[in-house]
Amino acid sequence: MGVRHNSRLWKRVPAGAVLVILTMWAGYSLLSARFYRGHMPDGAGIGRVLYKQVRVFGFGPGGNETGLVVFGMDARAARRLKADPDAFFQSLPESGAGRCRRFRHWSETPYVPDDRSGEASAFADPGSPATIEEITNRYGFGIRLNTKYSRMLNESLAAPGSYIGYSRCGRAVLMPDRGAAAYIIVG
Repeated sequence: MGVRHNSRLWKRVPAGAVLVILTMWAGYSLLSARFYRGHMPDGAGIGRVLYKQVRVFGFGPGGNETGLVVFGMDARAARRLKADPDAFFQSLPESGAGRCRRFRHWSETPYVPDDRSGEASAFADPGSPATIEEITNRYGFGIRLNTKYSRMLNESLAAPGSYIGYSRCGRAVLMPDRGAAAYIIVG
């Protein structure tokens, strides 16, 4: 006499597994977006995540993380920034929740770094604006970025009208003309 399997149970297992995987993916996506949005300055009008590419090299205290997260920027915040940049940055709190939101030094683009180092900088002309590839590959941990967003960042870093700021965890680029903001993770 053979063993009979409950065929209805076996038909439900794949559907249940798919449901569990989709639920886990949705939870991860929501928490990830919230995590990276939490690194941006309070009051800057940061919206939903438009693009995210983050890579981790190694793990633990010696690991390195490189990435780019692009957000939508609230139209009202973009208008305020374009109308009066000084008042806009004075209205941003200097210390948010944690060290990563403390952006104290903002400068208008074009962004030409004083100190150029890293693999991508070897090919940059002195006095030329930095590129997103140069910034993210500063410590030799470059990553592939979507062409659309790479071009958007490079154009914004090379022309007036955008603003770049520094925190201990990364860099923020506010691009009011494009209705976007970016968080750049370096090393």
